[in-house]
Amino acid sequence: MIGKQIAVIFLVIIFAAASPASAEKGTKRKSKPLSSSQIMRISGEAGLQDGTTYAGNFYNGNSDIFITEIAVYVKTTKGGEVFPRLYLCKVQIPPLSAIPFGIDIILGDHGSDYSWGIFEAKGYTVDRVVKTSQSGRP
Repeated sequence: MIGKQIAVIFLVIIFAAASPASAEKGTKRKSKPLSSSQIMRISGEAGLQDGTTYAGNFYNGNSDIFITEIAVYVKTTKGGEVFPRLYLCKVQIPPLSAIPFGIDIILGDHGSDYSWGIFEAKGYTVDRVVKTSQSGRP
């Protein structure tokens, strides 16, 4: 019986040590609000997809910022009346990289127009990334 208990404890220790959450614990960085110039380097394309999903992609044009959150506003417009709503996207975007995203939104009336933008973002500083060409030169 004691042998089985020791084996179980040993397996728990191995799985805990190997889990990504415990590995990140010591190295996890604190996200902070990005400056307006850093936010201006985030771009993307998006639009209304199936049902209530507003989806597209984000591109992080910052060479030294890892983005962890982006607050997106989606404006619904119909007949000159505008209804803006804010949505929070938890993301993991390395510097100079793009990722897809999708959020469920509250739909406007039939025939409404939609537009979007980035309201704010959070992230943390990392070592500067330099993209190189195929020849190996920056």
